[in-house]
Amino acid sequence: SSTILGTGSSYQTPLLFDTTSYWVSSAATHCESARTKATVNVVGFPAVDAGISGIVSPNTDVAYKSSQTLKAELHNYGTSNLTSSKVYWTLNGQLDSLNWTGNISGGAVDTITLNTIFFDAGTYDLRAWTSMPNSVVDPSNTNDTSSIFNFRACLSGNYTIGDTTNGAVYDFPTFNSAEDALIAGGICGPVTFLVDSGMYEEKLNLLPIVGASSTSRITFTSLSGDSTDVTLHYTLTPLQAWTMRFNGFYYTFSHMTLSSLGGNTYGRVIEIANGAQH
Repeated sequence: SSTILGTGSSYQTPLLFDTTSYWVSSAATHCESARTKATVNVVGFPAVDAGISGIVSPNTDVAYKSSQTLKAELHNYGTSNLTSSKVYWTLNGQLDSLNWTGNISGGAVDTITLNTIFFDAGTYDLRAWTSMPNSVVDPSNTNDTSSIFNFRACLSGNYTIGDTTNGAVYDFPTFNSAEDALIAGGICGPVTFLVDSGMYEEKLNLLPIVGASSTSRITFTSLSGDSTDVTLHYTLTPLQAWTMRFNGFYYTFSHMTLSSLGGNTYGRVIEIANGAQH
């Protein structure tokens, strides 16, 4: 007996080493015809063929505000030595390139450095590919490209918050700038914000953060440990009736003062919304 491979103008080939006999038909109704011998010529590897076979670094999430070296595997798929190639890459769509030269024997792989990049908080896609190996047109584009998608530059560890207007150096100037970084990159471990002394006039909306959990909490606390040294304050309006609103999970505030100024009918310091807990 035999099994129909498919009907129409294109067909999916069976698995290699499958011993079933297959036949094809151009219509849904068909009949089995006499077998015709087919001759298949298997050609060897091309003399020149190159591609990026993998992203070496980064291949997972990276630290916020860190410099990372972008590295990739340059694979010589040809039989001749690979001595040059154009290498392109995009990071979140931003195109860059280099002219690689070296010597990679047939079938071998070498790790090449693309660039060194400073990563701000966020989510990133990295894609790299080759062109014009040994200054000739690549005969096969199907093996040129490798990518890594949706890796994060995330926060972990201790950071400082403080007034930077007089040249003082802190990681973040405000509570909201710290929250913006959390939203952009998430966290990859417990995070503590050490807040320098002062009055912070701002409204803080605390959203769900990727990576936050019972073992990876987000903590805001005063740098001095004295609750009277740090005040988070907001002057309220009927439409903005809270200083701090919890919409997310696993936040901790300690050793600071929270306050609001507003009318008797709508003023409140803390609002817990959307099932926020922990």
